[in-house]
Amino acid sequence: MINFINFKTTFFFNYKNKYKMKKLILLSLFTILAATAFSQSPRFLLAEFTYDSSNQKPLIFKRTLNIGSYDTIDFNLPFAYHFEIKGTTVEFSIYYDDVMWYFFRKGDKNYFDLEVNLYAKTTSGSSSGHGTSIPTTHGVGIIRIILMK
Repeated sequence: MINFINFKTTFFFNYKNKYKMKKLILLSLFTILAATAFSQSPRFLLAEFTYDSSNQKPLIFKRTLNIGSYDTIDFNLPFAYHFEIKGTTVEFSIYYDDVMWYFFRKGDKNYFDLEVNLYAKTTSGSSSGHGTSIPTTHGVGIIRIILMK
């Protein structure tokens, strides 16, 4: 029977294993940093919208977004009382109280950026191009809501 404590100390304090352990730690760190760096999607401004809060009317947004070479868009506003996406046209309506609570309650900025996921369809698997179509996030568009008081 092997003495576990003796095995542990000889394994971790052996010079060759120290080198292998350092190499493994550096490789793991590099992998994590590379995954973080390459997982950032490009961000760009899709639309700016000015909201006049002095009359306390609901925010009503209806625009056709220029999404370029992307196929579809997707985002969610659970507090909107009307929300609809038709192709590249986005419509949503939010009550004044909800706008002030969800977007501007901290009061440190006079704008709020809504992030919109932009998808492109890619095929998986077959070389003949008959694979399954999978939407893949390729970018993040920003709808900037500017508050006027």
